[in-house]
Amino acid sequence: MQHLNCLDSHPFDNFDFDIIPKPRGAGPGCNTQEVSERLLKLKDEIAVLDKRERELDEHKMWVQQSIRNVTEDVLNHRYGIKSVPMCELS
Repeated sequence: MQHLNCLDSHPFDNFDFDIIPKPRGAGPGCNTQEVSERLLKLKDEIAVLDKRERELDEHKMWVQQSIRNVTEDVLNHRYGIKSVPMCELS
């Protein structure tokens, strides 16, 4: 078996690599700046939406508690205020 040293030619030295089709479109290194900017924008949007969702959940909880307070108060029963099942408030 013959060993090649760095001065010997390599089997691919004469190969025409231009005949291999190169991928077009979104491959590694394509528009990385645009992709990075879009990713950051989407992450910011998600953070804003998560915060808004937490605020809405908190407000929903306050409304449900307020309704419970009104409907469970003994004095309110005297005035005909009926209890509303919580499943109707969801």
